[in-house]
Amino acid sequence: MSKKMLGMIIAALFLTVAASPVVVTPRRSVPAEANVPASSATFQWGLCVYPSPTPGYKIDGKDLDMLTSNGINWIAIDFAWSEIEAAKGYYDFAYYDYLVNEAIARGIGVTGKLANTFNGIVKRLVPDWAGISDPAISDFAADYIAATVSHFKDRVKYWQVGNEENKADVDVMRGERHSVVSMEQIRQLLKKGSEAIRNADPSAYIMISVATEIPGWISYLNRVTNSWNISYDIVAVQSFPCATLRMGTYGLLEIPSLGYSIKHEIEAAKRFKDRVIVTQAGYFTRFVKSERAQADFVKYAVKGCIDGGGEGVYFYCYLDNPHDSPSVEKNFGFLRSDRTPKPAWHTYGKIIEDPTIIEPLGVPSITSMLISMVGVLNKPLIARSANVLLSILAEQLSTTHIGRMIIRHILVRLT
Repeated sequence: MSKKMLGMIIAALFLTVAASPVVVTPRRSVPAEANVPASSATFQWGLCVYPSPTPGYKIDGKDLDMLTSNGINWIAIDFAWSEIEAAKGYYDFAYYDYLVNEAIARGIGVTGKLANTFNGIVKRLVPDWAGISDPAISDFAADYIAATVSHFKDRVKYWQVGNEENKADVDVMRGERHSVVSMEQIRQLLKKGSEAIRNADPSAYIMISVATEIPGWISYLNRVTNSWNISYDIVAVQSFPCATLRMGTYGLLEIPSLGYSIKHEIEAAKRFKDRVIVTQAGYFTRFVKSERAQADFVKYAVKGCIDGGGEGVYFYCYLDNPHDSPSVEKNFGFLRSDRTPKPAWHTYGKIIEDPTIIEPLGVPSITSMLISMVGVLNKPLIARSANVLLSILAEQLSTTHIGRMIIRHILVRLT
């Protein structure tokens, strides 16, 4: 099989679907006293501002002032286990107290992300004393979750457990995670983590995240909801629909209108829970052209979220991080690393100011055609077959060092 054909097969397997638009205009409001929307219809205009602790990447009050000036009323923060509990049983919330308190003072609500199992080349979210392969990892994680939620129970009411656990094996092949998390580990993490939140703060809302660019994400969500019986309230959609077709870091094919596929993803997620929030939607930039395309992506993603009935969208992310890895992760920000705004920053602010400006936005025929062609990939049988094919291919290639390099090269270029 030629390299070109292999790339085309894998690219096709990672696409998702969308449907026709129906315009709904959300209400905009500042978070209520307990940082909970006044009703489930209140739209959350969000950004992921502290997605993971990496060298040289910190958010402060000046950043929050900038967010406020652009109309952003919600932020998502990784409450990194490695920073909070660097030594077992000793919790340090100093930085997170500062960040949460400064956000609240500006009328910004906070969504917290917990028990992210990333330990990769740069990102260290699990403390050194709690190895991912340790059989007791879910118990350790539950203790940290309980302590964190208890500490912030009067200030934070939205908590996401885990992060895109349905694509952990892909992240390992990309070099973003060091070790695979088994399905049983994921089940234990979600079960004990959600129970810890319920016990620490019964009034909190629990979110379970799913990476929607991975074939079989609907089956995974069905397993979480109906087989594992995890107790949660909201599906957290994490969507990067344009990444694969753009051929990775080269940005050869810019189709930002694929952001509208978020509508389909929300509608599919609503089969499991009535409430859906897009807790990540992103479009990386490497060139002036891709920065303009990122701004267009924002329009289509917001429209897809609103038309699909989502309660909010958090774009990934606030700020470029030149220290992140792999390289594609460095340029998702709405601001460059020197904090100068990209076009997407201004576009998002204008939409927040007047959401009706996206009402006339139409989905180009080429986008509708691409979406229709690959829509079958989320059918359970097709998704399972696709994942089996990828697993067999990866197993065969991973038997040699060269094969492992090929796998990683393909995935970094295509995701």
